[in-house]
Amino acid sequence: MSQTSLVRWAMNNAWLEEQGLPSLEKQCCSIRYPDGPKGNKG
Repeated sequence: MSQTSLVRWAMNNAWLEEQGLPSLEKQCCSIRYPDGPKGNKG
């Protein structure tokens, strides 16, 4: 992706998520912690 500030401003993470782009961070966390974070069980 371009390193220009205009592109980074226009295509921020929120906009990319709205467009349907999957979050790599969320995918990695769900694979690493399939039951969610510790201490948050019911």
